[in-house]
Amino acid sequence: MSKNLLSTTGLSFERLRAFLEIAEARGISRAARGNPNRQSQLSRQLAELEAFFGTPLVSRGRGIAFSLTETGRRLKGIAAQHFTALEELKQQPGRGPLTIRIGAGEVLLTWLVIPALATVSRLPENLRLSFLNRRSADIVSGVSEGTLEMGIIRRESATSGLRYVPLGTIPKVLVRPVALDHLRSDALPLAVMDEAMRDELSSASQQAMSSKTIFFCSSYQQMRELVNRGVCAGELPRFMAEGFSPRDFRVETLRHSKTDWKLQVVSNPRLIEQRLAARRLVSEFTDAFRTLLATPLRTR
Repeated sequence: MSKNLLSTTGLSFERLRAFLEIAEARGISRAARGNPNRQSQLSRQLAELEAFFGTPLVSRGRGIAFSLTETGRRLKGIAAQHFTALEELKQQPGRGPLTIRIGAGEVLLTWLVIPALATVSRLPENLRLSFLNRRSADIVSGVSEGTLEMGIIRRESATSGLRYVPLGTIPKVLVRPVALDHLRSDALPLAVMDEAMRDELSSASQQAMSSKTIFFCSSYQQMRELVNRGVCAGELPRFMAEGFSPRDFRVETLRHSKTDWKLQVVSNPRLIEQRLAARRLVSEFTDAFRTLLATPLRTR
């Protein structure tokens, strides 16, 4: 055991909990919520932790926005992981619910994560499963800090200490209503993601930006709904093209699309190894995702 670590004063669960409160609130005064006594106590506990580790945990200075130092970020992740593991140990079978939090983008949650539930066997009766809409950077941060048990991201990442399992590549397809076949390509109404995401469009969609009508959308679900109603064509992730009738819609494969999604599951080995139930579910969900992504496209 860590005899030298525990023989020095300054480290305690209470101080670690105070540090997590400060880090999550992004400031001592915010964590204290207007209570001057609590603010003084948090300041003292933070100073004691910094003295213990021999280095600042929070960046300080006039005009400097709140941020954790590199040691502070590492400590936040370690403390959050261990508190989560201890909470699950306390919640042994029959004593409380098992919480699993999955982070992904809204499209992946709706079209991949939730459908995967049908193929995941033996879900615990006391399971509390949360689907959290998060950006890739926030997912990686949450998994690292222990606030997420797993996540699905669409970009490469190299954060040390985490496990990345490739799921495969999701190509984009162009779905166009047959009712619009009479229109030339340069006149075909098109749904695209909003202007801030134009760089994610394939070359086919870039050329089509000269269409007379463009629908800028803030989500792929909006795009799919417009296409489904026959209003326009749209470039969608392949799994979102499921259910379109071949009689009414054409689904065209886009070659060499730079916007294909390379999906991967990210988890925290240290945290998962300490939580056997979570480890099993992460493994089963990963297998279910792969199965769904390999399933041929179904039409109505």
